[in-house]
Formats: sequence, C-alpha cells, structure tokens
Amino acid sequence: MEKRRLMKEYDATAPAYDMRYREEQELKIGFILSRVRPRGGVVLDAGCGTGMLLEKIVQSSFAIGIDTSIKMLEEAKGKGFPDLILADLEALPLVDGCCKTVYSISVLQLLGDPAKAIGELMRVLEPGGEFAISLLGKAKFARGLQISGAVYREDQSESLKDTFYTGHKETAEGQGRRHITTTFYNKLNHRRSGV
Repeated sequence: MEKRRLMKEYDATAPAYDMRYREEQELKIGFILSRVRPRGGVVLDAGCGTGMLLEKIVQSSFAIGIDTSIKMLEEAKGKGFPDLILADLEALPLVDGCCKTVYSISVLQLLGDPAKAIGELMRVLEPGGEFAISLLGKAKFARGLQISGAVYREDQSESLKDTFYTGHKETAEGQGRRHITTTFYNKLNHRRSGV
C-alpha cells in the first residue's frame, strides 16, 4: 500500500479506531504478551497506532511508540504517552541495539517493503532481546516468514486471523535461523465451532 495513502487512511480512522478494533486488538495483545513480556529496558511498539499495547506495557518499561499516522499518535498522546515518534518503520530513527523488546502488531503487511521493516526491527533490537510480530493471516507472505539472525516460533491463529512470530535475536555466539511452526485455536474459536 502506498505510504501517503496509508497515512491518510489511518489519519481518517484514528478517532474511532479504539471503538472499532479494541476487542480484536486486545485478544492479539493478550496472546503476544503471554509469549513475550517486557523485562525493563527500552521497549518499542512499532506501528503503535492509538497506543493499545502501550497501555499494557508502559508501567514495566520505558516504552516508545512509533507510527506513520500523526492522528493515531495524537490519540495515543491523549492517553498520556509522551514518548511517541512519527516515523517510517522501514527507516527507524533509532540506534542499533537500543531496544530490549520489540513489538509490531498487524502492521507489517501494510508496508511497501515488509522485509526491510523486519530488518529495521532486528537492527534496533539488542542481541538476546525479544520480539513479537503479528501479521494479518490473509497477507500473502504472513506464513513462513524468514527472520534472519533470530530464534523464533511461528503460530497461526484461525480465530484471531493472524500469524504470530515470537522469539529473540541471536547473540554473537548464536548460529543460523531456527524456527518452529504451530497452528492453534483459542477457546473462543472452539466455542463458536462447537468443538
């Protein structure tokens, strides 16, 4: 999706975003935080939108939110989050290895070069630092994503309609890419399907 058009679309939806998507986003955030909890240090929410994830992590870490939509950042700032940056996820304005934990929820599939954005997330993540990334399951590249320099697992959720990648950046001693794939269905999906 073209960057300028994407910014305009999210600027237009920002005031109603939480009302429309909070329930869905809270489920994704809950899953991600069950896998990767911030443990102090600098935490990055790349594509922070209105700050729903920041609401959950700001008490335990120094959290930075980055987004390309000024209106989304204004919504997040209205919730009291001061450390927000208007920036392109494909060119993060952060130094190498400055973050202990990196999150990006349902954003990368919207970008022109998702691989470049993943490279940027790994660049700013310290060696041994943890990450959690989700992509909408319908994105053509959501499954089987390659994240070099990381040990991670891939979880596919039918009920949340996302593919999740959680893991850590390898240290200098680590070698190669290691990756596990699982498919899961949460309790909500089981109830709906009668299983």
